[in-house]
Amino acid sequence: MPFKNKETVFIPRSLITSPESTKWLFGIFNRFKDFRGIDIVLDFSQTQFVDANLCALFEAILFKLHKDCKHRFFSDVDDLKNRFEVFTRNGFVKSTSVNLHPYDERQTTVRLTNFEANDSEKFCDYLEKDLFAHRAFKSKSEI
Repeated sequence: MPFKNKETVFIPRSLITSPESTKWLFGIFNRFKDFRGIDIVLDFSQTQFVDANLCALFEAILFKLHKDCKHRFFSDVDDLKNRFEVFTRNGFVKSTSVNLHPYDERQTTVRLTNFEANDSEKFCDYLEKDLFAHRAFKSKSEI
């Protein structure tokens, strides 16, 4: 089936950390990887829960499709901010009109960050300063 210039992806009612949700997210990549320049609407209107742990994988898939295939992604940002406030705190929902940085006053999230293959220094800094410095890792002596 040929694609139009605009497609809508309906996000499931629930995305939890599971093999099924991971497979569903990779399905987005597989659906659009062979096409170029599509405006893709991510429709969360029926979604009730998204595990914040999946944001990094979701972001990576969207980043790769944008970078390699020139797809653009759209969603109802106000709805996402209202119903999934963790998306604002971890940086998954970004404002395109102003350069907002995520702020997590509860310190419960790890900031989402994109890396290029040659960004080893940036990646190592992220691991040291953001991920492993997060309070969730402080009690893990084996790290």
